[in-house]
This record gives sequence, C-alpha cells and structure tokens, in this order.
Amino acid sequence: MANYVIPLVTVPYLTRILGVEAWGEIALAQVVLQYFILLVDYGFSWSAVRQISEERGDRDAISRIFNATWCAQWLLLGVSVFILFAIVIIIPMLRNVWQLYVAGFAVVLGQVLFPIWLMQGLERLREVAAIQFFTRLLLILPIFLLVNSPEDILLAMVIQSIGGVISGVLCLYLINRDRIIIWRWPSWVDVWCAFKSGGELFLSRGWISLYTHMIPLILGIVAGTTAVGIYSLADRIRNMAQSLLQPISQAVFPRMSHLYAHDVKEAQLLLVKSLSVVFVVAAPVSLGLFVIADWIILVIGGSKFHEAADVLRWLSIVPLAVGLSNVFGVQVMIPNGRVKAFNLIVGIAGICAIVSIFPFSSHYGAVGAARVTLIVELIVTGMMAFYLQRAGFFQKIGNVLPKL
Repeated sequence: MANYVIPLVTVPYLTRILGVEAWGEIALAQVVLQYFILLVDYGFSWSAVRQISEERGDRDAISRIFNATWCAQWLLLGVSVFILFAIVIIIPMLRNVWQLYVAGFAVVLGQVLFPIWLMQGLERLREVAAIQFFTRLLLILPIFLLVNSPEDILLAMVIQSIGGVISGVLCLYLINRDRIIIWRWPSWVDVWCAFKSGGELFLSRGWISLYTHMIPLILGIVAGTTAVGIYSLADRIRNMAQSLLQPISQAVFPRMSHLYAHDVKEAQLLLVKSLSVVFVVAAPVSLGLFVIADWIILVIGGSKFHEAADVLRWLSIVPLAVGLSNVFGVQVMIPNGRVKAFNLIVGIAGICAIVSIFPFSSHYGAVGAARVTLIVELIVTGMMAFYLQRAGFFQKIGNVLPKL
C-alpha cells in the first residue's frame, strides 16, 4: 500500500510543480544513485537472506552473518562516497548539478542503515512493512509544504531520499530492542566470506542494472533530461503497479530458500501458488495500464507529460514479464544454486540492452527506451522458462499439482 498509494498522492503534485525538465533532472540523478545502491547492496539482499533463512533459530550464526554483512556494506559505502566525489568532479553534466547528487546520496546511506535482508531472512516483514509505511506517510506533508516551485528541486530530492535513513534508524532500534542479534566486531575472515558469498549475486545485480538503470541513463545522454522525464514518469507508474508483486517476492524468497534446503515438495507447492498469484495480479494490471494509459498519465503527470502515454503502453506488459521472471529466477534458480545459469541469462539480456538502447533512443526517444525495456524483459522471462523446462523443474511442479 505504501509503495502504491503514497506515490499516487505525491507524484502528481511533484510533476506539476517541478515541470518536465526539473523532474527529468531528479530522475536522472536517481538513476545514477541507483548504481551506488547496487554497490552497497552487493547481492546481500539475496545471499544474506538465503543464509539467514537457512540458519533460522541459531542466534549466534545469524549474528555472525549480520555483523559481517553489515560491516561489508559500510566498507562499500565508503567506496561509494569516493566514487561519487570523483565522478561529480570529472563529468561536466554532473558537476553542474552536484548539489542534487549530494542531496540524494541519503538514499544510499539509508540502504545501509536499513538491513531489510536480515528481517526478510527471519520472515519478519510485518515490522518492515509498518516502518516503511510510517516513514513514507511522514514525508508526504513536507513535500506539499516545502516544494512549491522548480527552484525547490533540492528540497524535493532530500525529502524523497531521507526516508531510507529514518526507516533504517527505526529498524536498528527494533533489532536492538528485540535482541535479534548479538552485536560484535566481525573477523576479517567473516567479512571476506560475506563478500565472497555475495559476489556471484552482485554480478547478477550488475547485469540486471544494464537493462534497468542503464536504459534511462543512456536515454538522458542521447536524448536529454526531458526525454528522461517522460520515460521516468511512465516507468514510475509501471513500478507503482509492479509494486503489488513486491511483497510476494520478498515474502516467498526466504521461505523458498528454506524449503528447497529442507522440504522440496513443500517448495514446489509454494511455487505453484506463487505462480498463480503472479498471474492473477499481474495480468489485469498489465491490461489496465495498456487500456487506460492516456487517462493515467493525464491524472498523474498532467497535460505536459502527454507523450508518456505511448511509453506507458510499451511498458504495460513489463509487470507480467517481471513477475514471471522473478518467480523463475529469484524463487527457483537462486535457491537451487543455479546462479551461473541465472548470471548467463541476465548477462545476455544486459548486453542486448546496451547494444540496442543507443539506436532506439536516438531514433525514437523515450518510446524507443520503453521498447528496449519490454524486449529485454521478455527475453529474460523466455530464457529462464526455457532453462527450467530443460532442467525438468516444470515436470516436478506438475507432479505436485494433483495434491493441491
């Protein structure tokens, strides 16, 4: 609800107050900052969740995993600060609006302060949902009170970025209050093991970023911030609709990791249920985005963003494609240790995106970027389905269907 409803309140206001150009500048900065989020996450949101879910009930083991992983994230945060400082100095396009990137860096700090991977591995997502909802609700009022013109672009960036920091502080208070872990300095061996376990999955994240974050970034370089503003609004709406599936993925992944390690039959049963829910939720969402794209853009973005309607139509199928690929990849391949095959698939998709985004963006602008996004997501889903079919996973699912 927080991911879906609250943006419906704030985004229409921000698009009208900031305008296409300023909205595009914020969107481009957020894309760049996503790479720093990717760096400090490092794949821990998969590797640490899987480890913690398998060690559930052993407080000492969970504490060792947490302390080592969290220390690794703080080290990566330090690297991120250095890289940001360097690129802001070197790249003129970023140097001209360096304040925007400094203001937005709070979102990277929030990623480290909020160890959602710990709570996810322990399947304590109820508390996470409450913290996120409270934080996002808290920040609605400052947006309306403080952001009143395009000149308030820095304030808009700070308010949108500070939520993770507040959520992180609240989560750490909860962890300490409930004595979930034992605080101690990790050994360098444990920190190295954390880096090693997350390494392959960090590579996966990197490949995925080539067809998620890199597409709007290259669009901005080729077609300018206005094109990014058009694309980002449609993509933000697509993400809002897709966020209906996010709780399913967050809740099911640690359980699938636990079940595939201890009870394969139960894992297959849960997988069938997960696939069913994805179809039931994502198919109507994708259809709705396609049919009423013009009305959605008019309500959320206003008449200045009318070009985003065509972009949204091309992106409308993406929630269904991503929902299926998430089930195939994150809920089946990763818990079963098929990380190399997962990396190969997302790597091929990333290369396809990079090869095609320049000509598509040059000729078709934001619509071209949307076409590339859709094509690449369909490639990922199709290749994962083909791999699982060849590996016999679908046959195993069929064996449990009569028992439902």
